[in-house]
Amino acid sequence: MWLKISSYRDFIIVAIAAFLLGFGVASLVWQGDGISLAEEDSASLEDNGSSATSTLTNNDNNVKAPPASGSTISGINEVRVSNQRAGNTVVVDQVVLANPGWIVVREEVSGKIGNILGALWLPRGTHKMIAVELLRPTVGAGKYHVFLSSDGGNNRTFDSKEDTYLTKNSAPIESVFETIASSTGW
Repeated sequence: MWLKISSYRDFIIVAIAAFLLGFGVASLVWQGDGISLAEEDSASLEDNGSSATSTLTNNDNNVKAPPASGSTISGINEVRVSNQRAGNTVVVDQVVLANPGWIVVREEVSGKIGNILGALWLPRGTHKMIAVELLRPTVGAGKYHVFLSSDGGNNRTFDSKEDTYLTKNSAPIESVFETIASSTGW
């Protein structure tokens, strides 16, 4: 019996080392104050009984897209997002909120702000590497905007008419990103 265990010893040591290395890397990548998508309050997108789809498909084509600048930093309220692969979620690098509010992801269509694709409520504070689930995936070679919005009703329910964008110098606080066109990588 000891002969069998000793023959698997190297395999067991490698398996344990890989397991520990995996947890170590995951803790480095996901450190910070982020909110898990599994938390019940973060997924609340209903608007007084209407479905999330009807709330989040509000299309305001009269709003012109500001020039792409990568990110806009505004003292205590800020948002940063990097270019990323197309998909069902948008990863926001960092959000700082003075008060509880929303991260709102919108598409850009022909130089104008288009549909709301997703929103996520966050408490006040600094949050890193936040994943925002989308109702519809982003597409390769697209341009998208991530805005900060108030929680107008203080009810953790996103309403595009009641929850207004946070601003600095009369301009919405936002970060612009593009999706990578290739499905095979960077």
